[in-house]
Amino acid sequence: MLAVEALGPERVHALYMPYIKDDMRKYFDYIYPLENKTGINFHTQWIRGAVINISESINFSESTNIDKVDLGNIMARVRMIFLYSYARRHNLLVLGTSNKSEIMTGYFTKWGDGAADLQPIAHLYKTHVKLIAKELGVPENILQRVPSGEIWEGQTDEGEMGITYEELDSLLYKIEIETDTHGDNLISNNLSKVLQMVGNSGHKRERIPTVR
Repeated sequence: MLAVEALGPERVHALYMPYIKDDMRKYFDYIYPLENKTGINFHTQWIRGAVINISESINFSESTNIDKVDLGNIMARVRMIFLYSYARRHNLLVLGTSNKSEIMTGYFTKWGDGAADLQPIAHLYKTHVKLIAKELGVPENILQRVPSGEIWEGQTDEGEMGITYEELDSLLYKIEIETDTHGDNLISNNLSKVLQMVGNSGHKRERIPTVR
């Protein structure tokens, strides 16, 4: 919706890239209302065939079978392949959807959903994105939807990270402005977890090293 506000619906293209047939139910719950509200034409591109082919191709042996995390990363990278192919054919730029919470903690797939030509909400925490979405008139059922990459049954962002976005954003802000958070045991425990997430994901935010 931000892109529509800035460019107009005729200059914005959206791809819906489901992996399983049940995902089409989400089209009517979430995509169709946005399509009507914004005037954007959504294009559906199934990714299941490509994901399965790649998954089977990189199963080097029985001891290295694809697990659910690998599968999720493949899905994200396949979607980016389709996005860039579509963008090249239509002379477009790819807009990223990564927010500050995801970028600081590395909660994105490198060369997958983290790849884009422009990142218009990269400076906004997840909770801020939700507030702006409400101001823009995003339908309530979308605002209340539990954040999930839907990589496997029952998967949620907060469940996988082990912390709510409200807690996460509060701690990320404290880390950013270097506020002391060690006075509360609960905060300190969560802070250690978040600091580890930030530290372990530094390679995702850094430019590719070069040799001179």
